Amino acid sequence: MFDVITIGSATRDIFVDLKFLKKKDNYLCLIPGAKYDIEPPFMQTGGGATNTAVSFSRFGLRTSIISRIGNDESGHLIKINLKNENVNMHNLQQDKELGTAISIIISKIGIDRTVFTYRGASQNILLKEIDLKLLKTKWFYITALRGNSLKILKPILEYAKENRIKVAINPGSQELGLNEILEYIDVLLLNKEEAIKLSGKSDIKDIFKKLTSFGVKTIAITNGKNSVHVLYHNKILKAEPIKSKVVSTLGAGDAFCSAFVASLIQNKSIDNALRVGLFNSHSVVQHQGAKTGLLTIDNIKKNENLISKIKAESYKF
Repeated sequence: MFDVITIGSATRDIFVDLKFLKKKDNYLCLIPGAKYDIEPPFMQTGGGATNTAVSFSRFGLRTSIISRIGNDESGHLIKINLKNENVNMHNLQQDKELGTAISIIISKIGIDRTVFTYRGASQNILLKEIDLKLLKTKWFYITALRGNSLKILKPILEYAKENRIKVAINPGSQELGLNEILEYIDVLLLNKEEAIKLSGKSDIKDIFKKLTSFGVKTIAITNGKNSVHVLYHNKILKAEPIKSKVVSTLGAGDAFCSAFVASLIQNKSIDNALRVGLFNSHSVVQHQGAKTGLLTIDNIKKNENLISKIKAESYKF
């Protein structure tokens, strides 16, 4: 029996620092035909399913993953990383034709990151290759699905309902148009833009009212460096992210959401889940890569006093 199974993409992330480029308005300017010398790129495995699987495992949870990689070097590196992080890979599929997904992240101080993504095998997760006998778990944690992979969503949700498995979802753009799936969801995790798109509302209370009308009872909404809001048992919690020296924001959302859900799986209070989520995200943004700064359960225990000082105020919904 697993504590949690993550579902979604597995990628290889390549970070390129473009600090030598000139910024014009909100654009980076490249001269056609020019060649640029760059610093050595930083490479790491990524993707919502692997990032959160590693985070859950570091929190001491028995973790498995449903994703798809190619038969290539990037896929091999993903398997090595998951093995080293004690993540079960029995439902990690391997595509014979498509390569492992790759993301190229270009960044420069003072501007937001830009990401080029080849989705490859990650958008081809097949239901027929999922061994249902190995889906004995307390929770599913679902990240963004695209292409053929989106076809597994409804069957997985129905399987969860039939087997009393709780579901947390941090949806991508494709799932945001599927309001009918919300009745299956126990914990909904969104950023502010996604919440506005899904609800059609802009005020935080109006957003919560609309989303709870679909049956979701626990909702967390992040908003970059601004306040995080959580709805739980008709109470809204609000907390500010910890001020950090930001190296990269890639993976911050996965870090918050996975730590938040991990705390709920471990039967911690919602206040604790919010604080631990913020602390995990705070650690990740100080490093390059989505996994580098992910905390372990020992890190959390050592910093309990600091975590408890994160201010979280509540008010009635």
